[in-house]
Amino acid sequence: MPAPVAPAAASAGIAQAIAQALVEIAGIDSGDIRGDAEFVDYGIDSMLAVQIVEALNRRLVVELTTTSLFDYPTIDALVAHLLASASHGAVAAQPSQPSQPSQPQASQSWTPSAPQSQPAPQPQLAPQAAVAAPAPQPARSGGLRERVRQELLAVLAIDAADFDPATPFTDYGMDSMLAVQWVERLNQSLRLELTTTTPFDHPTLDALMQHIGEEHAEDAAAATGESVAPTPQTAPAKRREQPMSYTI
Repeated sequence: MPAPVAPAAASAGIAQAIAQALVEIAGIDSGDIRGDAEFVDYGIDSMLAVQIVEALNRRLVVELTTTSLFDYPTIDALVAHLLASASHGAVAAQPSQPSQPSQPQASQSWTPSAPQSQPAPQPQLAPQAAVAAPAPQPARSGGLRERVRQELLAVLAIDAADFDPATPFTDYGMDSMLAVQWVERLNQSLRLELTTTTPFDHPTLDALMQHIGEEHAEDAAAATGESVAPTPQTAPAKRREQPMSYTI
């Protein structure tokens, strides 16, 4: 087990990892990065946030969500959040280096703001053993397809009676922000590894279930407790009919 790292050293290491992700993914000049500047001021949108969070989760061994960059909108705030969540060593003291050629270290070009006071860590009664993965949940009514459909209806805020599995998601108002939310919910509840472009690459429920059955069958089976087979191909996606208007 790695030796404890001083809070100041851990704070600097985490801040460096965040700044480096901004440089590599968002193309921000390292000299422009400040600890108290908001991410949106750098032009970080939902799609860039997805990539940055994925990079930080790999390097720092944490479980940030795509909304974390908006809930903790500066480097200083995000560092404070991660330190407060690291009482069990959840944040790596020395961030792992990406396999690609290293970029200039952004932390050399900016000075973090004064560290914020952190709550004293609570004493632990005994070292905790590695936490086992949650036991697979039994399939809910209708199985995997129904779970995927219910998550979609919740995100789109539409009634089940208005939904057609052969109609493209975009016809129901699916955009990039809603796709991020839906994919996060599916990945968390079904332990999948879908990307935020999956709803657009497989734009109907029928097409998405076919994709999950072909590419993510084992993960879905572990989460639902049921075998998952590819959904038979159906007719091509159809557009929702719009009422015709006439001008006299």
